[in-house]
Amino acid sequence: MEKITQPAPTGADKQIGMTLTRRALIGAAIGGGLGLALGREAEARAKGPSFKIDGTPTSPNGNVELALEENGFKSTLGEPFNSTFAELGGLWVGPEFPQEQIDGSGGAIERINPLNQIALVSKDASISVPEGGWAHFASQAMKVEIDGVTIDVDAGENGITLGYVRGLYKDGKSPEDRNGTAKISGYTPGHAMAMTKDAGENGVAFLSEEQFLQVMETSVGDSQNCGAEGCRSVVQWSYDRNTQAFYAVKITTENGQQTTELIDSNWA
Repeated sequence: MEKITQPAPTGADKQIGMTLTRRALIGAAIGGGLGLALGREAEARAKGPSFKIDGTPTSPNGNVELALEENGFKSTLGEPFNSTFAELGGLWVGPEFPQEQIDGSGGAIERINPLNQIALVSKDASISVPEGGWAHFASQAMKVEIDGVTIDVDAGENGITLGYVRGLYKDGKSPEDRNGTAKISGYTPGHAMAMTKDAGENGVAFLSEEQFLQVMETSVGDSQNCGAEGCRSVVQWSYDRNTQAFYAVKITTENGQQTTELIDSNWA
């Protein structure tokens, strides 16, 4: 994937087929949580980002699931982001979000609670990767291990990482358990966060693109993440347990311009 430079998204640019009520309320949920859960460690990091993954094939074990309009999804970001984010996608919301919209979402919308948003305060941790759902990780640096695959990522100086792992697809069988367990280490305790998104009734094919853009905007600009001037870059990565497809992208914001550069992938 070539470098792509474009103006940083504004609120008007990011209205992606969502109701205004939904859009107005999602940003204060996970985006605000990032500001509380993340912080900037004192020790210096290498200037450049790094991403290393071991245990995956050179190409995916099956077709990479992409958000396509003919399947009822909309993605404005293109590859490789459309393997993770789309509208309407699953999302986490705060206490102000209307309960009737949550009830009518079939489980795609989930209120943030102590069970699905975890501040990582010990030197290592383990979380569930739900069947039919997702797990999300946020830190300056982190190692994630699942299914014999090891993902080691460091955003470098003045950067943060936003990682996502897709759970195994729902198979409709009971009581078979297809949840996975991700072991997490390599972060600074108290400056990292993990979240889980349950499958709901039909499984969550993608996560909300709108929420991702708002989380990224909050993460870059929030002084709690990278000091008074905010972060210079985000390393966004994704791994699919079903196909072992992965990608990692560096997104840099400078002087109002965003530059996107592929770091590594076995399909994009």
